[in-house]
Amino acid sequence: MNPITQWDITKPEFREPFLSIDERKTGSRVILKRKHLLWAAPLALVLLFCGLLLALPAFVAAPKHRAAVEAFASRLTGRDVHINGKLSLSYLPQPEITASGITITSPDKEVITARALALDLALPPLLHGQLVVRTLDLDRPTISLPWPLPGGISAVAPPPWLAALHAHIKNGHIRFGAMDFTGVDADLFTGPGGSVSVSGNGEFAQRPASLSVAIGETAHDSSAQVSVQGTADGINGSISGTLNAQSELAGVLALQMPDNLTAKAQIRANAASVSASNIILGNGHLKVAGTAKLNFSPLVLEANLTGDNIDFGKLSHLQAVLPQRLTAQVVFNATNVLLLGKSFPSLQVVLRTGPLESRITKLSLGLPGGGSLSGNLALAPDSSLSGHLWLSAPDLSTLASNFGFPAETDWSSAHLQADLGGIWPSPVFKSLSGTLGQDHVDGQISLSPKHASFRLAFDKLALLPLATWLGNKPLDKSFIAEGELTVAHADAGPIKFSNLFVDAAIDGYLNIRRASADLYGGMAGGSLMLGDDFKVASAHAFLDLPSATPLAALLPANLKLPPDLLHNHVNLFVAAAGPPTAIATSAVAKLGDFTLTASPVIDLSKPTLSGAISLRHPNAIEAMKVLG
Repeated sequence: MNPITQWDITKPEFREPFLSIDERKTGSRVILKRKHLLWAAPLALVLLFCGLLLALPAFVAAPKHRAAVEAFASRLTGRDVHINGKLSLSYLPQPEITASGITITSPDKEVITARALALDLALPPLLHGQLVVRTLDLDRPTISLPWPLPGGISAVAPPPWLAALHAHIKNGHIRFGAMDFTGVDADLFTGPGGSVSVSGNGEFAQRPASLSVAIGETAHDSSAQVSVQGTADGINGSISGTLNAQSELAGVLALQMPDNLTAKAQIRANAASVSASNIILGNGHLKVAGTAKLNFSPLVLEANLTGDNIDFGKLSHLQAVLPQRLTAQVVFNATNVLLLGKSFPSLQVVLRTGPLESRITKLSLGLPGGGSLSGNLALAPDSSLSGHLWLSAPDLSTLASNFGFPAETDWSSAHLQADLGGIWPSPVFKSLSGTLGQDHVDGQISLSPKHASFRLAFDKLALLPLATWLGNKPLDKSFIAEGELTVAHADAGPIKFSNLFVDAAIDGYLNIRRASADLYGGMAGGSLMLGDDFKVASAHAFLDLPSATPLAALLPANLKLPPDLLHNHVNLFVAAAGPPTAIATSAVAKLGDFTLTASPVIDLSKPTLSGAISLRHPNAIEAMKVLG
């Protein structure tokens, strides 16, 4: 038998078929009202949220809420944030917060200012009430980071909520300790664990430079791996090491320079200094080794270096990695040195540089032939020079030949000293004194590019070896040397001069502009210009003696003049021009009452002369008596 089904008529589903039509309509309206209430609540929440979103930009931009926004940003970043300009929030095309006149400071003395800042926010987290920054744009920021970094790597590590940030820096100015970077355009990426990487371009020490920095995750001991790579003036550099919580960096510095020049050193940096040990610099031929230390307060570089096969022209690339007007003290000892394009056996020097002057002390430059150049000198900021130098050249001919000059046979050695003056690159050797061979000399020499001027005084001088030396054309045609020469006692073979004065120039030609001397109680003088191949461009000479007797020794052995004739006053004037093999000469001589005129052509290569000669006397009979 089937069980009896029991119904509960009180249940709506049971009673509904038995309700009247009016009762059914009333029940339906109640059910619809309940459904509307279920939809209205979330819709109201959505409308409220949308209202908040729409009101939030106005709230953010309102000046009266600036302090609240700054406080919120300060709590978020852990730094003091100040907004001096406009602040706005927009949602399209993507959520973005923009602000101008930003200043961010921290207890660790980092300071960031920017003309404008823009934060791009991720929309899904924002709808959940979370702030996730995707990109950050900084326009013309100034970022100042002290060295040492207070707290070590934590001073620059990003907060956890910036663990996936891409920041753009446009036309920035970044100071890191004493280093200054300007015009910086860079990209910055953050990662987990406080890791940061930065790469960009700018100017360092007024030179274009590119730089990339990578900081690894912060370890449990608050240290992190640091890698720095940069390029400036064709020099590539890198630093890799570890930075600890005390801002102490230990690692390796490597440089790659033009001419295959490389440098490597172990470095340690702390709050006071950077030390470099085991310095190895070279290119397979050039070698430099030693130690160096850069102190920060005050900024001073100390180095002790040795070297071999040193070409200072190649080492000039190092200027790009050194701060301008750096105070430094460098002790340098080297062998086989190439300086100003010339080779020297050795160099020992102590170099001191600073804002007031650069000074070289304990200079000892080895010279070919066993000599040396030693002394002390200083260079002021206005390029003026001062100091004192000593030259010792026991083998002057070897020294001269190594510099491409012919030897002056009468000057086998040189021992000179002088005060240094003038401006660089035009030094003046003042109060010069010493010996050339056996001749003592005093005076002054001024040098400048392609030019030299002199004023020299000798106690004695042999003129024929000097004339032979000048005949070998020791100077380049583009080089001009000019000056004055005085000699107490000079000789030209058997002719002995005293109080010789010469004003001359060598400018492609030998130009003796004026010469005069005392000779046998009288005077001799003249001028001479020699062109190519000793061609006499012009020559003039005069001779005035109270007696011709001293000249008798200069006459050919087969020519004897009466003694009474030689006792007379003699006067001679000569003019000449032409090549050495055919010098056209015009001469007028007076000896007593005799007048001699001649126009010979002289050939110095044989030597011979030919031409017309005339002799005159006012009294022929008297002349015959004198001549015998």
